[in-house]
Parts: sequence; structure tokens; C-alpha cells
Amino acid sequence: EKQTIVPVTEMMGEILGKEEEANKLIKWISKYDNIVENRTKDLGPQDIPTFFYGSINGWGASKPNVADGCGGINIAADLPSGSDVSLEWILSKNPDYIFLDDMRSDISGYGFAEEDVKNSLDNITAEKGFSDLDAMKNNHVYLLHRDLISAPRWVAGHVCIAKWLHPDLFEDLSPEEIHKEYFKEFHGIEVDGTWAYPSP
Repeated sequence: EKQTIVPVTEMMGEILGKEEEANKLIKWISKYDNIVENRTKDLGPQDIPTFFYGSINGWGASKPNVADGCGGINIAADLPSGSDVSLEWILSKNPDYIFLDDMRSDISGYGFAEEDVKNSLDNITAEKGFSDLDAMKNNHVYLLHRDLISAPRWVAGHVCIAKWLHPDLFEDLSPEEIHKEYFKEFHGIEVDGTWAYPSP
């Protein structure tokens, strides 16, 4: 995502005559991206957990850029993105963490309270039969709103996943505050909602 966001932001800054504003946004993205990279780059193999990233709508496996460099191994890395996999396949890999992408954006995001998102996530995990997965037993199943991993806000989702995977490395960072900072710094507004659950 960063490989797309930065050059597009630079280009839009030039086209609109807003180079200063574009550079400010790029510096903001790079600041947090560099923190994640620097804190995870020296992790040993024994410190890197496995994860599955998929949509809440089905068992479509994804390889999102937002999870790259967060200190985890995607169990679907060798599959074409969007490949349909079975629950049996996921059980056979038994990932340490599961990240569910709210692609529909109808159970999280603007205006949703944490309790509402929790109830929806509980219903989804029960429906999908997550109970036998170690990730479920260890409370490592998480939901991300699509907007949190897209466009400039991508970096808030990036920090979010990194902190879920390695909470000890990111105790000083709050993805929720980074998300609020984005709206305040670049849009001059404050928004209420739940874009990630449980909050890291």
C-alpha cells in the first residue's frame, strides 16, 4: 500500500499545487511505517507468529500489504490472493492469529460502538466454527475495518497489526490515537467509531 500511496500523494501534490501538504502527509506515514520496520526487523524465527488474513464474508485468503513487515508469517503466502480455502485447511495450519477484514464495512467503522463490533465478531466466529483454532482459544481473533487498511490510513492499520502480533514492542503506540491524529491533522475533524476490535 505504501508503494502506491506515497507516489500518488506526491503526484497529487504537484498537480494541485499542494506539495507542502503532500510532503507533510508522506512524512506522517513514513514516521510510523519506519517505527514498525525498525522494531520488527531483528526478530528471530522463534519470535514470528503465523496468521491468517481473510474476509468476514468467506474463506478468501488475502495477502494484504498492511501486514507486510509486521513480524508475522501469512499461512496463505504461497496461495494466489483471494483463493478460497476451507476451514479444514485453516485448521491444518492452525495459525497463531486470525485477522478478519470487514470488507462490507457494515459491522464496524464510523458510528459503531465497541460492544456492537464485539457482538458481531462473536457471531461470526461462532458461525464459522472457530472454536477449535488456537487463535480463538488464545483470544487472538481480530477484526479490521477496510478503511483502516486503505489509503493514508493504511499506516494506522499497519501499526494495529504489528501491535496485535508484538504488544511488547509497541506499548508506546496507540493505533486508535494514530487514527484520530490522521483526521485531526489532515482533515481538521474528529470522528467516533470502532475500526479495529479488540483495540490493541
